[in-house]
Amino acid sequence: MSYIHEALQKAQEMRNRGRDPEETGRPRQARGRDRRRFPFLLTISFIVLAALAGAVLYESKPGNPPSSVPEPTESRPVERVGEAVTPKAKPSPPATVGTGPSPPAIKEALYEKALRAQQSGDPAEAEALYRRLLEIDPRSGDGLNNLGVLLLARGEAGEAEGLFRRAVEADGTKADPYYNLACLCSLQGRIKEGLQYVEKAASLKKDVKSWAKDDKDLENLRCDEGFERILGR
Repeated sequence: MSYIHEALQKAQEMRNRGRDPEETGRPRQARGRDRRRFPFLLTISFIVLAALAGAVLYESKPGNPPSSVPEPTESRPVERVGEAVTPKAKPSPPATVGTGPSPPAIKEALYEKALRAQQSGDPAEAEALYRRLLEIDPRSGDGLNNLGVLLLARGEAGEAEGLFRRAVEADGTKADPYYNLACLCSLQGRIKEGLQYVEKAASLKKDVKSWAKDDKDLENLRCDEGFERILGR
């Protein structure tokens, strides 16, 4: 309301300035001009008052922004309250092995099944089982030796010799692969080398001497005097 009061004071001052202190002594014409000026001034006063009143009413309405510019406030980072923290994924523990047969049990079962097939006169089944065994355990001395026996009987001496030598490398304490190498060398006429294998086999197992007496694969070695010397010990 201070705006209205100031506007009324301004209007009153303007009216007072329009009057002459010696108004009573002036002629009628001068007073007439002052009277014509008064409506004009009064109109301007009302316009000013209306504008001021409109400004006051506009500012007093709710929702209208204040005329003064608010002071800038210090910016702060937004805090996230209650936001869940996702933990980093951890590697899953390795799955536990079931209660099935262990690898040694599987190898033993394969060998026994292959040996039964070989002894029962099914070389194809025996060969397949021995090869499966060697896939699991390439250093199975018994598997290598017995598969070599099957191949030698089939006439595949080259592969058989390789299997016998691998069996010796896998386990040099067994007489069987040495004895089978002696048989292979005898069949191929490699007398000196064959005698060495017979001697080595006999040193590892006493039964070798009884095997060698009647084994037809060793016919070529029996012609050598060294053979009788080895068996006579």
